[in-house]
Amino acid sequence: MFLVLTRCGKKEIQAETKQDINSTNTLRKDSLITYKENGEKDFEIKLIDGKKSGIGYLYNDEEEIAGFRTYANDKRNGTTLLLNEQTKIPKYLIESNDDKADGVFIEFYDNGKIKSFRNADIFNDGQVIEFHNNGVIKEFGNTKKGSANGIWLYFDSTGRLDGKVEYDHGSVKK
Repeated sequence: MFLVLTRCGKKEIQAETKQDINSTNTLRKDSLITYKENGEKDFEIKLIDGKKSGIGYLYNDEEEIAGFRTYANDKRNGTTLLLNEQTKIPKYLIESNDDKADGVFIEFYDNGKIKSFRNADIFNDGQVIEFHNNGVIKEFGNTKKGSANGIWLYFDSTGRLDGKVEYDHGSVKK
């Protein structure tokens, strides 16, 4: 299970990972299928030598594909894509390495435009770019140990520079 350090969408990702814990499993020699408590299919993936491998499929309450997870040797390795269950537009794109969110994390608005982009280890050093819902850049900055660090640039909804703030480990530097 992983936590996501974004301002929006945290409940959706945490709820999605809790479903794994509360579901019932059906293990076959070549695949694993998990079911929600109400009996609906939740997740399905092929097994190689008894380990989750390849692309797994997440299902919504209508048993339609609601996302994908990539596994290697029973661990999340590669891309997880979670879709908006009504529109099927991407909601989150998460890169994992050795069962941890590590790499790219992209959050999307309901209209499919990018809301935020974060690279590197989500809990450590990296960069964050956020966008207004019209697609124009909103803010850009670096993180250190998951907190704002260095100079961050802020833009209005037309893309004009609105301000600069310098941070030191999450606190505004004076």
